[in-house]
Amino acid sequence: MILHSVLILLLVIGAIWAIIWFAVITSVPHVQDESIVDKSTARLRRRVVLPFIVILIIGLAFSFYWMPYPNNRAWAFGAPEVTVDVMAAQWSWTLSQDTIPVGTSVEFAVTSKDVNHGFAIYSPAGEILTQVQAMPGYTNRLIYKFDTPGEYIIRCLEYCGVAHDVMVKAFTVE
Repeated sequence: MILHSVLILLLVIGAIWAIIWFAVITSVPHVQDESIVDKSTARLRRRVVLPFIVILIIGLAFSFYWMPYPNNRAWAFGAPEVTVDVMAAQWSWTLSQDTIPVGTSVEFAVTSKDVNHGFAIYSPAGEILTQVQAMPGYTNRLIYKFDTPGEYIIRCLEYCGVAHDVMVKAFTVE
């Protein structure tokens, strides 16, 4: 739903931008003859600017693969095989299951009882793997695939009150 709204917003902004550029280009009374413009500048424009724009567009198109949106994650990790319901509350995490099978794609359905929390999963080595916001009245869906067995830690990354630092929960991947 959100991706659909963002897509529509980008298309509208793109259309407005195209209309503005069309108005600017057509409002110029005449274009100077290229012979007036320095030949090296004209060559630079043709050889650098156009390829740069093409590379930029291709790069943006390919970068969507790495965006952390649920549809992209489902495409990258496969459809979730396990769903874990996560409830955040000051100052604890409640998981519907504490053990996750290794090598499976897991969807975390993350929400909060009270205030915003930052749901972050840390590897057994202490590196942050992924994160999403836990918000009251809304369920964020985070898809991740655990390839390494071990004890993973969930920490809150959003300051949520005086005991924020003890808001930690462990779960096992085996």
